[in-house]
Amino acid sequence: MRRVTLLLTPLLLAAAAPAEKRALDIRYVGDDATTERFAEALRTALPASERLRAPDADDDDLALVILSDVASEKKRFRYSVDLMKVNPGFSPDRLGSFEGKCREDELADCAGGILADAERAVRKAEKD
Repeated sequence: MRRVTLLLTPLLLAAAAPAEKRALDIRYVGDDATTERFAEALRTALPASERLRAPDADDDDLALVILSDVASEKKRFRYSVDLMKVNPGFSPDRLGSFEGKCREDELADCAGGILADAERAVRKAEKD
């Protein structure tokens, strides 16, 4: 029994090891102040992510793209964001699309929720 345990221990440790964090670049098309604050909130939320991290200089793995200026309505705004797998030299693959509304005073919570959705999409893509 001890021999079986010794043989299985490395496999169990490997399975329990956390997945390597994937580089996620935040990109946006718009140039209004709300879109820029939204992009910054997403960047600020990245360190708390379990599977995603800010990119290094040469990291091109994933991109979260804010597709247009967020549509501001009083103290709320609508957003449309795509999670893309970057394929240098080829068209990117869309891993997920996220749309919704956020209150400007809850920007950090909204950004955290979008990153959680992105993490689920990445986890699903890794299984496929």
